[in-house]
Amino acid sequence: MKPLTDYGVPRSWWTWLGAAKAAGSAGLLAGLFVPVVGVLAGIGLVLYFAGAVVTVLRARSYSTVVFPCSTWAR
Repeated sequence: MKPLTDYGVPRSWWTWLGAAKAAGSAGLLAGLFVPVVGVLAGIGLVLYFAGAVVTVLRARSYSTVVFPCSTWAR
């Protein structure tokens, strides 16, 4: 979990972040049967990963942001 410590994410958050990502993926699967749940899970995951990008930028780890940004430009 070296990247998390490099980015300044407190260890006490790690479990909660993992649970949020697991809940999002479970919500996407549930969304196959209940579309509203899938949409809400998708929105939650987009916000989760937007927060991850902000965290990386705040840590000034620009070398790890280049790859995701280059795929968006396509």
